[in-house]
Amino acid sequence: MNKFLKGCLIIVGVLIVIILIFCGIFYYQVSTSRQRNEADDIECATTEYIIDDPIIEITATKNVRQIKLILIQDSKSIDSADVVNKSIDAISFNIPFKKVRLSDKIVVKTENNKYVIKNMNYFNDAKWGMFGYLGKDCEFSYNLEEIKIK
Repeated sequence: MNKFLKGCLIIVGVLIVIILIFCGIFYYQVSTSRQRNEADDIECATTEYIIDDPIIEITATKNVRQIKLILIQDSKSIDSADVVNKSIDAISFNIPFKKVRLSDKIVVKTENNKYVIKNMNYFNDAKWGMFGYLGKDCEFSYNLEEIKIK
């Protein structure tokens, strides 16, 4: 067999192997996307504590300087902190407590209003791309309720 033909066949064979490896990686990414997404959904949903430093915003009130936060766990006041508001147009702050369970409640007291942050949880804000699932992004979520001051 001619050396030139033998060399061309080797190069073509190597290119075919590279293309097959690329197609295999692509197929694996696409075929396992749903399973990886569901596993990450479960991981985010089963988080028990606040794992990052989320910013809480209350847009109903403006021009508030001082905020008092009270951490309530099992209907008992566990901790409290005074926080300076970071925003003029709303109430904006990070949770100053070290270890907060998602089942806890946080009472936010201002001069004129009182709010309760409850039903805190994490959900997977999944990132999808052309080749399937790209990874998880656990996002913090909460409900805000205003308490009427009498």
